[in-house]
Amino acid sequence: MINGKEIEPKRMYHVAVNEFLLTGNESGLEFFSAKNPDLQNINRAKPDDLSDIRRDIRLLIIDYIKKGGDKNLLKLK
Repeated sequence: MINGKEIEPKRMYHVAVNEFLLTGNESGLEFFSAKNPDLQNINRAKPDDLSDIRRDIRLLIIDYIKKGGDKNLLKLK
């Protein structure tokens, strides 16, 4: 379910994952590989572009927090 709604089999969904998961080497997720023809529009970071925050999840998280991120994420319980 997504937001309380059933997944629609004929609908296309966008999913963001790290490069490791996309290798298909994770146990139980072998189908999740760039070689799978059912996966469309794989958008990879340019490894030589140091300004591309997609190349490192840590940079993506830092950028998210700098832009305000989820304020609840920063609260201590």
